[in-house]
Amino acid sequence: MKTYMDETLGFEVSEPIFGGEVEMIDGSMITISGYILPVDSDDGTSILSYMAFANCFFCGNAGPETVMELDTPKRQNLVNKKVVVKGRLELNRDDFFSLIYRLKNTEIVEVLN
Repeated sequence: MKTYMDETLGFEVSEPIFGGEVEMIDGSMITISGYILPVDSDDGTSILSYMAFANCFFCGNAGPETVMELDTPKRQNLVNKKVVVKGRLELNRDDFFSLIYRLKNTEIVEVLN
């Protein structure tokens, strides 16, 4: 992450710096597993975390690289469950108010627990 002062917002923001391997799969269909987090969003999106809720990014126990925004509406019965999802990876380089990884056209492939 690169941190800089955003004059429009009036505070420091972080900008992601993606490695070459991640840049190569931007826009590709991927399959990934993680835990659905309990979030309250206006548009119903879900959050996938590499770690379970007790250790996730939002609790301060991990970095922003461990969470991903899913465009599938949150399903209450899957919160805190480990799932496998697939979709098109989108790297977020400039929207400070969204996560750095997004998965579009998301489909839940399997519920693991």
